[in-house]
Order: sequence, then C-alpha cells, then structure tokens
Amino acid sequence: MDWQKIKTEYITTDTSYRKLAHKYGVDQATVARRAKKEGWRDSKQQHDSDVQAKIIKSLEAQQVNRASRLRNVADKLLGKVEGLLDEELDSQSMKHISGVLKDIKDIQMIRSDADMREQEARIANLQRQAEKDEKKDNKITVVLEGALKDYAQ
Repeated sequence: MDWQKIKTEYITTDTSYRKLAHKYGVDQATVARRAKKEGWRDSKQQHDSDVQAKIIKSLEAQQVNRASRLRNVADKLLGKVEGLLDEELDSQSMKHISGVLKDIKDIQMIRSDADMREQEARIANLQRQAEKDEKKDNKITVVLEGALKDYAQ
C-alpha cells in the first residue's frame, strides 16, 4: 500500500478518508487511524494555509503591478499636458486640461490639504459618535399591558 500517495492526496485535495478508503481498497478505519497517527489533518491545514498565503501574495503583486502601471500612464499623460501648456489655448481647451489634471490627481491619490482635513474631520466625527453610543445607557424597557394570564399560556 502506497501510504505516502494516499496521504499526499488527502493533504492536497478536498477528498475524505471515506473516499480514499474506497479508491484504494482500504478500510476507512485504517485510513483514519493512520491519518491520526501521522497528523494528516494538521498537515492539510498547513498546506491550505500555505496555498492561501501564496494566493494572497500573488494578488498583492498583481495589484502593485497594476498600480505601478497606472501611475506610469498618469505620469506620461501629465507630461503631455505640460507640453500643451506652452501653446496658446482657448478656454475650452483649458477646461479640458483642468479636468485631465483632476483625473490624474485622483489616479495618483493626491489629496490636497483641504481634502485631508475634511477626511480627518469625518473620521473624528465618526469616533465621537461611536463614543457617544458606547456611553449611552442601552437599557430597553418592555411594557406588557393586559392581564398576566393572557401571557402565561
């Protein structure tokens, strides 16, 4: 019996002891005893955690790459806009350039001091509201009207 193969299949797939026993022609209790003795469940949990960590790391790398590419494109666009500023522009063109600059600012997540202060004020306000809610007396009073016998049943 190739127990290493059975163990590896259990650890790396979603199969059960019962399915493994059936597949390899072994008693389910024998598979369960062997698994308990060798700590297959712990190994499976560790394997699953390792796989999840790799997935998260891969997704993070993709997000960083995408953000970097987006910033590079925004920088190129900003360079083009800077070149246009040397030309004679009508008011409509200036308005379009202003919109492009706002979009670049949003892409690069550049916040003005006013934006930052507004955000900090919102956060402080939410914290104050949360503190008030914690200090409130959270008692609820229930009043039952009528005869007690109506509620006893």
